[in-house]
Amino acid sequence: MKKPQLLRGCFNINTTARRLELLKKEGQGFNKTEIVKDLAQKFGVTCNTIWRDFRLRNQWQLELQELKNSGQIILTIINNYKQIYRDAFFIRRTTKNDNVQIGALKVMMESTEKLFETAVLPEVMNRISTLENMVPRRG
Repeated sequence: MKKPQLLRGCFNINTTARRLELLKKEGQGFNKTEIVKDLAQKFGVTCNTIWRDFRLRNQWQLELQELKNSGQIILTIINNYKQIYRDAFFIRRTTKNDNVQIGALKVMMESTEKLFETAVLPEVMNRISTLENMVPRRG
C-alpha cells in the first residue's frame, strides 16, 4: 500500500511545516544561515536538511504554496487585492478620524489600481505576443 502524500515532494506534515517556515523567514528578511540554524533546531533535523530544502525548492515551492500555474497565481493576487480593498473600506466606514479615512481611501485607490493591472496585464501581454507573431521577421 502506498504511503499517502500531502504534497508531492513534501512527505509529511513536519516537512511541509518546516518548508513553510523557511519561506516565511526568508520573506521576513532573515539570511539563509540564520534560517538554517533556527529551523534545524526547531524541527530537530540537521542543518544539511534545511540546506537541501533551499537547494531543491524549485521542486516543492510552487506546489507547497498552491501556485502551480500562472492563472492560479493571478486569481490569488486578485483575491488578495479585493480583500485589501474590503478591509480598507470597512476601516473608512467605521472610523471617525479624518486622517484614517484618507489613508483608507488611498489604500482603496491603490488596491483598485493594482487589481486592474493584475487583471488586465495578462490579456495585454497576450495581445502583444499575438501581434509580434503576425509581424514578419527581418533577418
